[in-house]
Amino acid sequence: RPASLVFNRDVTEWSALRESLKASEERYKALVAPSMVGIFTTDAERVVDANDAFLRLVGYSRTDLKRRRLNWRRMTPPEYAPLDDVAVQDIVENGICAPFEKEYIRKDGIRIPILISGSLLRREPYLSVCTVLDLTEKRGAEAELREAYDKLRTASRDLEAANEKLMDSNTTLNQTNERLESLSVALNENNTALTALNDDLQNLVGSI
Repeated sequence: RPASLVFNRDVTEWSALRESLKASEERYKALVAPSMVGIFTTDAERVVDANDAFLRLVGYSRTDLKRRRLNWRRMTPPEYAPLDDVAVQDIVENGICAPFEKEYIRKDGIRIPILISGSLLRREPYLSVCTVLDLTEKRGAEAELREAYDKLRTASRDLEAANEKLMDSNTTLNQTNERLESLSVALNENNTALTALNDDLQNLVGSI
């Protein structure tokens, strides 16, 4: 087979691969750049690339990114390290990890709750792409809901206590009414007796 044909075929295949890679990069940038969801690529420790949404989320600049200052392991509180280890293992073995909740420490030291998932881009050397969703508003809404529930539960207890007091008051009122009725009956009986006595006295006076 002429060497020129082999060379031309190799050049054609290389050009096709290059165009395919370029198209993939453009699709990746089109997906990442305008997204409201944080998206970043990472090696075993550092963030390699990220969209603006992720940088805003963690409080770092693109200059910080270019100078490789974003170490996602250091950004993770120690108590979440075991979850990260499991996630990385899942990505390596299965090509993807299920979304899970954790926290990142922003550049200013503030912790932010997030939901994160990842998928494999390359095993050797390790490279993955992750998506991150800020759960701050969700946690705030949950806290407000818990507060509202606690207030409702307190109001319910207060209402129950007030209702018990009202029932006690009604019981006392009924008992008072019963006593008043008894007194009324006794007074009527006394009036009847007095009327009879008065009649007897008048009859006695009339007979004298």
